[in-house]
Amino acid sequence: LVNGVREALNVLLVSGVPHNGAQALRQLLKSDPALNMVHFTILRTSARADPTPDKDLALIPFPVEDLFGKDLQKFDLIIFDRYINRGFLPYTLFGNIIRHVRSGAGLFVIAGPEFESPFELPATPLQSILPVKPTGPEQQHLFTPKLTKKGQEHPIFTALHTHQKTWGAWASVLPAAAVKGHTLLQTPKGQPLLTISEEGQGRVATLLSNNWWFWPRGVYGGGPHQTLIRNTFHWLLKQPELEEAQLHLTKKADMLNITYKGLQPEKDILATLTPPNGTTQPITLKKAEGFTAQHPYTEDGLYTLTTKEGLNTYAILGKMHKEWATPFNQQETTAFLKKLKASTTSAQDLHTTALRLKPNTAHKFTGPNWLGLRQQNIKNYTGTKRIPLLPYWGWATILLSLLFTLWAYESKRK
Repeated sequence: LVNGVREALNVLLVSGVPHNGAQALRQLLKSDPALNMVHFTILRTSARADPTPDKDLALIPFPVEDLFGKDLQKFDLIIFDRYINRGFLPYTLFGNIIRHVRSGAGLFVIAGPEFESPFELPATPLQSILPVKPTGPEQQHLFTPKLTKKGQEHPIFTALHTHQKTWGAWASVLPAAAVKGHTLLQTPKGQPLLTISEEGQGRVATLLSNNWWFWPRGVYGGGPHQTLIRNTFHWLLKQPELEEAQLHLTKKADMLNITYKGLQPEKDILATLTPPNGTTQPITLKKAEGFTAQHPYTEDGLYTLTTKEGLNTYAILGKMHKEWATPFNQQETTAFLKKLKASTTSAQDLHTTALRLKPNTAHKFTGPNWLGLRQQNIKNYTGTKRIPLLPYWGWATILLSLLFTLWAYESKRK
């Protein structure tokens, strides 16, 4: 059993204009312990004149070259919230973003009424990785968002599709056509609201309404804003629980239970089961049976299940045999670690490595000849007991001393 701890991921949030949704989005990001946020709000354009002397000017220039040039690789997720280009980002830097997303990062675009204007993101090279293309100006009318069929199946919204009747209304939508990916949330007329897609090794999502903040503020009854926004964040960051396709292999009595969860394909799923003895056996997960199957359990050990599309899962079932533990004895483990160290540049020798206690919010837990230990600050509350600071006679002594000192001072004055 291997337990992995994932470090907090870095998110870059760029707001094109101050608005109610920006504050709601910021609060969601700050409340998520798995994320570290860097937020910039563009309050004025670079060409706007300002007579304020530089020494009194509190605003700083938007660090375009730093954020989208040399520091871009530090961010796991980039969010453009009602961003208006206005010439801030040269096309070469948009190329950096595209390459960064295709190499594994996430991109989330929350559109505003400017989405269809000549200055918005669809008019830049970023359109090549966006899953939607605008088709007209913003439409303002009340409507209640609804899940598409794919949205009901997708892990982002799996637990919510039965509660759609309680959702509150939004007041605007940016008309667009979905050109790739899946539309999970739409208007009653079928216009896309939330569309997601995969781009290379990365992922992209677009939200085509600037009124989603009605839900956290309780306008028209509110809605599941945390699930909508936070789950979208975590899907973009490839959290395993939100993957679109998941295989599960469990044992019950003398049978193996095989289950597929996620976006349901149109046909049966063909898989291959490899038991501990190494003989492969075909398994068919039939759509008519809810993509589930059973197989007789014959022996203890490591089972491997692989689908034709390349999805796989593993399970060690049954009792551990003594011979299974031999690779983990001290001698063989030392040899394995030496081989691992020789094949990687990130291995460190613990005999010459210093250990440092780092705060839980630190961004770096390793360095030259040192490893960081996360400081959890965990406290155990066992109870309370109240005792007086001084006994009663102690307070009486202090009071009499003060009275005597005051009497002596007044006597000397007379």
